[in-house]
Amino acid sequence: MPIAITPATLGDAAALADISAIAFPLGCPPGTAAANLHAYIGAELNPERFRQHLADPSRLLLVARASGSVVGFLMLSQSVAPAEVDGIHPIELQRLYVLPPFHGTGTAGALVNRALAIAQAMQRDTIWLSVSQQNPCGLAFYAKQGFHQVGQQQFPVGQDLHDDFIYARPVVAVPALSH
Repeated sequence: MPIAITPATLGDAAALADISAIAFPLGCPPGTAAANLHAYIGAELNPERFRQHLADPSRLLLVARASGSVVGFLMLSQSVAPAEVDGIHPIELQRLYVLPPFHGTGTAGALVNRALAIAQAMQRDTIWLSVSQQNPCGLAFYAKQGFHQVGQQQFPVGQDLHDDFIYARPVVAVPALSH
């Protein structure tokens, strides 16, 4: 099934919230309290919050569509990068969620590739993100996409503080040196 990557619109806000409610818990550490998950999702991953993000010129949201339905999305944010992130003009890959039936189909990789092209057009030199230290699938995916660990931070989910790795990579791949 072909996947189309397009900019998100205000009409996608409910779908972004629905996908987040399904995908966000999958990347959290086992044992995260359900009440804390619900609190975070209710506060940060609701349709109104996504409408705010879509109206914010410092953010860009891309959606992946299959047969016209949103099956995943990515959000870039021009936020302040942690000190561990190299680069003069970094950009954050703040969210990347794909519905489980589309895991392993190349959907997430297509979103990352489009984000890298956009970041390059914006003259950004580094792209960074945070990912739970207890998310082996996420860690493996980002490593496959060329990201590497540059630091760590804590990420609040309700009353829980999760330990995250900070991952980064150059926006433009650096060619390997030949010996």
